[in-house]
Amino acid sequence: MSRGVRSLTLLLVLACSPGNETATPGNETATPGNESAGDPSGELELRDAWVEPPAAGRGPAGGFLTVANGSERAYRLIGASSPAAGRVEIHRSWIEDGVAHMERVKRLAIGPGETLRLEPGGLHLMLFDAPGLSAANAVALRLEFADGPRRTVRARVRPAGSGPPGSRGGPSVPPPGADRGVPDPEH
Repeated sequence: MSRGVRSLTLLLVLACSPGNETATPGNETATPGNESAGDPSGELELRDAWVEPPAAGRGPAGGFLTVANGSERAYRLIGASSPAAGRVEIHRSWIEDGVAHMERVKRLAIGPGETLRLEPGGLHLMLFDAPGLSAANAVALRLEFADGPRRTVRARVRPAGSGPPGSRGGPSVPPPGADRGVPDPEH
């Protein structure tokens, strides 16, 4: 079977699958329901998802992952949720003149061909009211995009203070493009 026929077959299977949400451990690629079934470039890829519980078990947890937009259209991340948390918000943090700042963000733009990194010290998810998170191995994170697509990814739970996978712990610097978020004026 040629590569083109295999790709078309895979797209047809995805298009005919019930619902528009999928979940995989740590990585996820799915064709959003708003793309034409024959457009192989219409993909969002969620990968490297992890959650860090709060130190001493108090306060919100941090959620981190990479979202790659392989399509020819822009997407807007407008929300997130998790069965492990009472609520999940998108936040941006930065250091200015030696002072740490954080604000809630209404939405994040992901242009065609762009990759959005939610990382410590920059854009990230905040998981509130998440009891028992430090005892879990993994949790589901559900991302909501404007115009309806929703994607779920399993995020590994890493020990508090361990930093990103592959790091030796400690804070990281804000990612490039961290100012792409639109602040939420209500907070």
